[in-house]
Amino acid sequence: MECERRQRLQSEDNGRSWAKVSADLPAGLRILKLALDPTDADILYLLSGQGRFATGPAAAYRSIDGGVHWSRVGGGLGEVMDMAVSPSDPETLYLTAFDEEEDGPGHLYRSDDRGDTWSQVAQRSGRIWLKPSQPQLIRLIDPFHQFPWDDRNGVWESVDGGKHWIQVSKVADWDPGWTGAYWAYTSDIRAVGDDLSDPEALLWTNSQFAFATDDRGRTFHNIFSDEVSPGRWRSRGFDNVVMFDLAISEADPDDIYLGYFDIGCWHSPDRGLSWENCNHAPSTGDWEGNGGNTTTLAADPDRAGVVWTAQAPSWEEPGTLLRSGDRGATWEAGVGLPQAPLTGLSLDRSSPAHSRTLFVAAAGDVYRSDDDGEHWAKVFDCDACRFTAVDRFDGDLVYAGGEGGLWRSTAGGDAGSWTAIGLPEMAGTVSGGIWEWGWAGVFAITPDPHARGTVYVAAYGEGKGLYRSTDSGDHWEKLWDDDFLRDVAVSPQDPAVLMATSSSAFDSGGYDPGSNGVLRSTDGGQSWRRVNEGMAWPFANPVAFDPANANHVWVGSPGTGFQHRVFDFSASASVYLPLVTAAP
Repeated sequence: MECERRQRLQSEDNGRSWAKVSADLPAGLRILKLALDPTDADILYLLSGQGRFATGPAAAYRSIDGGVHWSRVGGGLGEVMDMAVSPSDPETLYLTAFDEEEDGPGHLYRSDDRGDTWSQVAQRSGRIWLKPSQPQLIRLIDPFHQFPWDDRNGVWESVDGGKHWIQVSKVADWDPGWTGAYWAYTSDIRAVGDDLSDPEALLWTNSQFAFATDDRGRTFHNIFSDEVSPGRWRSRGFDNVVMFDLAISEADPDDIYLGYFDIGCWHSPDRGLSWENCNHAPSTGDWEGNGGNTTTLAADPDRAGVVWTAQAPSWEEPGTLLRSGDRGATWEAGVGLPQAPLTGLSLDRSSPAHSRTLFVAAAGDVYRSDDDGEHWAKVFDCDACRFTAVDRFDGDLVYAGGEGGLWRSTAGGDAGSWTAIGLPEMAGTVSGGIWEWGWAGVFAITPDPHARGTVYVAAYGEGKGLYRSTDSGDHWEKLWDDDFLRDVAVSPQDPAVLMATSSSAFDSGGYDPGSNGVLRSTDGGQSWRRVNEGMAWPFANPVAFDPANANHVWVGSPGTGFQHRVFDFSASASVYLPLVTAAP
């Protein structure tokens, strides 16, 4: 009867549709938690808090008519962190509030009359954890202060209703998963919830990670990844990560490299089955090897284990161009680049295998290295270039593009050899940081692996889309209209098979109906089909074919991580195998 009553107030079709119940809650509330009176379904409590789109207070409310009308409780106690109803006595409530001082200890209050009056129990705060079989037992976890040097870290417990407290565990002893760092527990949004199937268990989530305890808080362990071997991890699919770039080694297709926002560089030695941290360069700064922004990647097509990347602690700090000859285990830094984020690495395949020619965009300009990335010099004062590419068959044919449009060099990128070749509609503008919402313009340049002079351009922004030229950029054909196009890849085995990605989200952001996700063409771009089956959202940025088996396609999806799918491009219909995530 209680379940039916609650369901009737919220939904009449098992959650498929919902009707508003409340009549007088303040506008702009961010509702964090609902708590029910265990004996009367008409009595319930609501906790609100701060949020990105919320204007309401961090406060507690009570309803005695099934959620229709509400009144504030504990109004004079300050900003509320948490509230809980005693499972053994519905008259008893507990409430924690932030301290008046910014970094003060906070306060724990108790009410014995369903919130009408309150008394302070202790000078401490946190998420409240009660146990039905022990009314006097209270546990507190302060999700905002889980630092080893902070006296509030870990789990605190009182067995006498809050008079005396002991620390039953410390964050330094908890399992942080692949992060290897306590800060994983304090990342942005904090939510701690009871496991309704086990009173000894608790679940903890934030903006990126999830943890659990099944021993009353004595220990916490990660539930977002598995360590499949020492130092190697596999995702469980609980990912809130954003990928910048991916590179698959043609010399050894088992080697895959991923470049992320915040968590930096990751390498898989087994085609995505497991992942290891490759953030071992000093350029990670305060991340101490746990991350940073890995903004671009390139793997040598002939030398297994040789990879280049650019990494920076943040967008406000300069990037460092790095080279590794041992699959990212160690790195050497190049010199000659400006203090700026680095993007759009590309490699000249016709250059000597022991001393590659590479290009990268820095501060909007194009730089070249002729000695494997050790030294760099500016070759094009573009001021609006973010990506580079080299024709697969002609090292003299080099492209660069960005918000300013598209340029070409027919002299190996030499200074003074660059001319504008893009359509006017390929250009755009950047407002603020280069990867913020204001970005528009050339977003990817992909030379065809089958024909000299054939090149594809993905342009992001209103009225833009996917373009192809078969004469090195002298003439262009628009293949697909898409305001959110991000990348394009050509099958290494069949020039008629193309994959493109479209995403209204990049480093963050909401859903736009025009976001198409992953697109497939099997007729050279004349027709396209969305192939998003299995994806949580139609968001995808970098895309690549497996060099050894072009039926395998890899994409990076903002928010949900690295994705893999197997197609049958030789058949009339695709073989839809289960999509799996393989982020660290």
